[in-house]
Amino acid sequence: MFPFALLCGYWLIFLGYTLFNFVEGGPRAVAGWYWHISTEGCWECITKPWSLQTFLLKQLLLAVITALLWFFVRRKVIMQEKLA
Repeated sequence: MFPFALLCGYWLIFLGYTLFNFVEGGPRAVAGWYWHISTEGCWECITKPWSLQTFLLKQLLLAVITALLWFFVRRKVIMQEKLA
């Protein structure tokens, strides 16, 4: 349950900052923020060319993991309720 809660928190922050940057500076500000978070603490990432498509693919992977965790947590809760 904790990994699911952690990923939900990540998504709330991610979507909140995306919306904030879009309102403040449009798509260019959003792309700049995405570059910032994808290269933070990674010296090799700064020296290599950055790709928005690769970044978005990684975010999609995180979204799929979050959805799968939600499914399995919900399924476990339903199974426990049936047994009780």
